[in-house]
Amino acid sequence: MTGTTTRLACVIREGGHEMELKPLSGTNSPLVVKYRDSATNLLELEAVFPDGLVKAKLKRIERSQFLLVNRGFHWISEYPFNR
Repeated sequence: MTGTTTRLACVIREGGHEMELKPLSGTNSPLVVKYRDSATNLLELEAVFPDGLVKAKLKRIERSQFLLVNRGFHWISEYPFNR
């Protein structure tokens, strides 16, 4: 990581289960990310970077399980919640 920000354009090809991420500036080649969505609420991503293959598995959780949703947002609290 270099600490720089790169803006990307995303083209989704649903038939091929691929996403193509292209930098908006510069001459870098696009990155192709393959995805597979399973019936078990699991999304698997796979991409080939110059340094090697990267795989990720993302699990869908219900909206009600998010702490911000089920506890509510409190801008100012007498006591920190995370202690």
